[in-house]
Amino acid sequence: MSGSLFWVAVQRTIVFSLYVYVGTLPLALFVSLCLVAVGQGRNFYQSMIFLPVVVSYVAVALLFRMLMDPQNGQFNQILGALGLPKSLWVTGPNSALPAIAMVDVWKGLGFHVVIITAGLLGIPAEMYDAAKVDGAGPWHRFRYVTIPLLGNTLLLESVIMVAGTLQAFTNGEVLGCAGDSCFFISRLVYAEAFTNLRFGFATASAFVLFVFILVLTIIQVRSLKPDWQY
Repeated sequence: MSGSLFWVAVQRTIVFSLYVYVGTLPLALFVSLCLVAVGQGRNFYQSMIFLPVVVSYVAVALLFRMLMDPQNGQFNQILGALGLPKSLWVTGPNSALPAIAMVDVWKGLGFHVVIITAGLLGIPAEMYDAAKVDGAGPWHRFRYVTIPLLGNTLLLESVIMVAGTLQAFTNGEVLGCAGDSCFFISRLVYAEAFTNLRFGFATASAFVLFVFILVLTIIQVRSLKPDWQY
C-alpha cells in the first residue's frame, strides 16, 4: 500500500510543481516588466504585490475556501454570470490540484516579482540604447537583450521555484483537497513517520525527494546558466 501511495505522491508532486512553475514564471516576468516601465510609485505597487507573501497561509486558505465554495463561493458566481460551467475547485478530484496551484501562484507571485524586478533594473541602459541604434524593436530588445541578460536571475528563480514546489505540504493540508488529489511527497513522509510510525519508509521517501531536487537543480544550473557575465 505504501509503495502505491509513494508513486501517487510522486505524480501529484510533479504535476503540482509544473502547474506552479508554468503559472508563476511568465506572470512574474510580465508583472516585473510592467513595474520597471512605471516611472513613479513602483515601490508602492511592488509592496502591494508582495503583501500576500507575508500573509499566513492559514488565513489565505480560509479566504480561498470561501471563495471556492462549490455552492456559495464567489468564484462560481462569477463563472455563472459569464455563462461558464461551475467548478468543484478543491472539492473535486480533477480540479483540486489546479485550484491549489492557483492559490500557490497568487500567494508566491510577489516574492518572484521582487527578484525578477531587481534583475531587470540591473541591466545597463546602454544595452537597450545600443539595440535601439541598431534598429531593434521592442520585441527584439526583449528577445535578444532582456532575456539573455536576465539569465542568471531566471536561473535563480527556476531553482527556487522547483525546489520549493517539490516540498509542498502546508497548502494541501490546510485547503483540504478531495481524496488524494494533493497527496504530495512531503505529506507522505509526514504520514508514514508520525501516523504509521514507519520511520524507515519515511526516511527513504525523504531521501528520494532530496535526490530528485538535487538532480533537477544540477540539470537547471547546467542547462540555464549563461556562459558570460556583464
